[in-house]
Amino acid sequence: MVSQGIDDSTKYWGYANSIASLILAVLAPIMGALADYRGVKKRFFVVFLCTGIVFTLVMPSIGVGHWLWFLVVYVLARIGYAGANLFYDSFLVDVTEKERMDWVSSSGYAWGYIGSVIPFLAVIALIFREMSEREAMLFRLFPAGWPS
Repeated sequence: MVSQGIDDSTKYWGYANSIASLILAVLAPIMGALADYRGVKKRFFVVFLCTGIVFTLVMPSIGVGHWLWFLVVYVLARIGYAGANLFYDSFLVDVTEKERMDWVSSSGYAWGYIGSVIPFLAVIALIFREMSEREAMLFRLFPAGWPS
């Protein structure tokens, strides 16, 4: 019976991802058309960014056993994240001219990867250094974002 519970959770997780993907597939052309208007692009970016952030921050507060509520919050966070990315990508035409677009885009992509390696290496350094009992407790609590 335990494996059936695991199978069910995987099934519902897949449903949540499918629902979020379907909603995004329907909204993306509409949002893309809206991104073409300079006046509203930044506002929509901020709205979707805040939606993604708020619902991501809500996730740790959902109690054990409230899996349906968690999946609803997950879908909303994913829509916020993907919608913000859509508007973020549309800013490229505003920050450079056509001749430099490839260079600016690839530079931003490269700097993003470099920026993600820095916190990764910092966490690896924390893991491999000897910590006091107090430091170890703080290290276990704060990477999750919320103290227990």
